[in-house]
Amino acid sequence: MSGQDKAASDNSRAELTLCSIGDGVVSIGVDGRVEFINGAAARLTGWPVAEAVGRPSCEVVRLLSKSGLEPIPNPLEVVLERGVAMRLPVGTILIRRDGSETAIEDSTAPIHAHGGAVTGAVMVFRDVTSAQQL
Repeated sequence: MSGQDKAASDNSRAELTLCSIGDGVVSIGVDGRVEFINGAAARLTGWPVAEAVGRPSCEVVRLLSKSGLEPIPNPLEVVLERGVAMRLPVGTILIRRDGSETAIEDSTAPIHAHGGAVTGAVMVFRDVTSAQQL
């Protein structure tokens, strides 16, 4: 297998893996637009994959504070700007496309090229609504 074929195979395997996990995954490029969204993230946000890709991340991932009164800066954009990983405050609310609300927890990190430059950001998140109701 050539180096190019192996790279394509590795990329395909990585995408299959990301599409198989139960957590939502969204990644953006340096332009702040969604480049990848897995099925779990599509279900959580209410944005079909085909409609989410290419949109500004702030349209797809809309967040409010626990009190529901204040918008929270989009962590993908914050990480892209700062170049360091972050987590949302406990109790952060994801506003789905239809306006319904879901409590989430996340981990958001920069994506670095081999040379170290930030080339995007990735957010992994999950619904914690039932855990917060206990």
